[in-house]
Amino acid sequence: MDESMRVDDGKRRAYLVLATIGLVSPIALLVDASNAPLALRVLMAGVVVVIVAVIVGLVTRRLPMGWADLLVFSVLAVGLLFPLVGWHFDVGVLEADRDVLAVLLWACLMFPIAFVAFGTRRGLVVSLGAWVVLAAFAAPVLISGPAGARSPIVVNAAEQLAAIYVGLIVLLWLLSSR
Repeated sequence: MDESMRVDDGKRRAYLVLATIGLVSPIALLVDASNAPLALRVLMAGVVVVIVAVIVGLVTRRLPMGWADLLVFSVLAVGLLFPLVGWHFDVGVLEADRDVLAVLLWACLMFPIAFVAFGTRRGLVVSLGAWVVLAAFAAPVLISGPAGARSPIVVNAAEQLAAIYVGLIVLLWLLSSR
């Protein structure tokens, strides 16, 4: 077995674990979605369909790894970006500021997946782009919220996570470039 096949098999197994774990959250949201906005329910149903398709494609080996890379990263990115966009426009997608913190914590997964999926150079570019997008959607709401509307704990955690993301990206780049 050559090196690229071994790497693909390792990625395939890792993506299967991530995708299987990734099914839990959207399924849980769908089960408890009676009062959730329709857009969130539709998104979660779509995410479940895509994740199941990725799992089937990986198990049957019919999904090329390049597509698997793109789909795994994209599903995570869309799954994180959608609630932040909804939160930014205050449409009730996230019920409380602490839910934003949960989304921002899950965002930590984007950076290692970007390096695994896209390689060192593109992984760095994608990670930095993801950081900018996260900051663009989180910062204005954190800064301009009405006095007392944003939890100081969530604001502080978001600020700390922004710095942690940069450190994580740099560390991943260093590890990936060796």
